[in-house]
Amino acid sequence: MAIKGRNDLEQLTGGNLPTNNSKQITAEKHREVVNALIESKFNLLDDELAELKYDAQNTLAEYLSNFLRNVIKRGSFMNYDVRGNPVGSTLDIEDATNSPIQSATVVAVGDDGDRIRIEFKEPIDTKIIIPVMHGSDRSNYHHDYDIGTPVIYRGNPLSSTQIELSIREFSTNRPQNLKIEFIII
Repeated sequence: MAIKGRNDLEQLTGGNLPTNNSKQITAEKHREVVNALIESKFNLLDDELAELKYDAQNTLAEYLSNFLRNVIKRGSFMNYDVRGNPVGSTLDIEDATNSPIQSATVVAVGDDGDRIRIEFKEPIDTKIIIPVMHGSDRSNYHHDYDIGTPVIYRGNPLSSTQIELSIREFSTNRPQNLKIEFIII
C-alpha cells in the first residue's frame, strides 16, 4: 500500500467511514483506512529515522550535512617551515579550489618566528578561527614540536578577508614541514 499524505488520508476516511447512518461501513473499508494510517505514519519501533524527510527534499542527515558545510569551513597551507621561508614566500594552499583560503604569504621573519598574512575568499571578520598545526614528518618529530602556539591578529590595517598569524620557533636551525589548518566557524 502506498504512503498517503494528510489530505489523502482525510479523503479515504471520509469516503470509507461516513456517519454510517446507511450502514455502509464494512470491516474491509475500516481495515483499508487503518492500514493506510499504519503505512503513512512514522512508527518509532519499526521505521528508521534515516529515511524520514526533514523537509520536502532532505532527510535530517542531509539537512544537517548541508547546514554544517555552510557553517563550518576548513582550509590549510602546507610545507611550512618556521623561519625557513623568506619574506614574500607564497605558501602552498591545500585543495586550493575548494579551500576558503585565497593565499598565504610570509610577511615578516624575525629572530624567533614568522608572521604570515592569510587572505580568505570571503569575509571572516565575524567568524571564529581556530588554527591547528600538524607535523608531517614523523621521523623529524622533534623538529615539529619545537614551535609555539600560533597567534591570530585581525583588524586595522587588515581587511575583513585577512588575518595575520604569528608563530614562534623556540630552537633555531630545526627545519619543519608543517601543515597549518584553519577551522572557521
